[in-house]
Amino acid sequence: RDEHDHLGAMGSDDPSARIRVVRKRKANRRCFDCRARAPQYLCLEYATFVCTNCAGVHRGFGRRVKSITMSSFSDREADLAEGGGNARAKMVWLGKWKKGKTPPSLGDDESRRSHITLKYEEKKWYISPEEAGVPPAKISAGRLGSVQNLFQVDYMEKEGAA
Repeated sequence: RDEHDHLGAMGSDDPSARIRVVRKRKANRRCFDCRARAPQYLCLEYATFVCTNCAGVHRGFGRRVKSITMSSFSDREADLAEGGGNARAKMVWLGKWKKGKTPPSLGDDESRRSHITLKYEEKKWYISPEEAGVPPAKISAGRLGSVQNLFQVDYMEKEGAA
């Protein structure tokens, strides 16, 4: 299956296979937080692909992170990945990032934690999806019971309601 398949074509596949297809998209081939190659985890709260080290930091903040190869995924989680991904998240979470400025070196745990804190907790570079010009990521109503905007849904709150 081509990595550019539309959502409907991927919708009938096994959810874990759908996640792996989304991970092959160019923007998802590097960790969203530190740019390490071949991220092996999906941060469900932001629908971003992250490396092992950044996944550990996200877990430390209580965010749900799953291994792409070692976990099974629900249809809902696959929907989130298909509607999100690193390219969409970049437009929102790094919307104020200066063009051409290289990300900081995240070689040690303290700088990694500091960068992730600035990005998500303090929202240093965040702009709203509307301000970023990001069209709402619509998630199949059949699977969730309602259509949601990916960046305005708190995954952890909806988990209990699903």
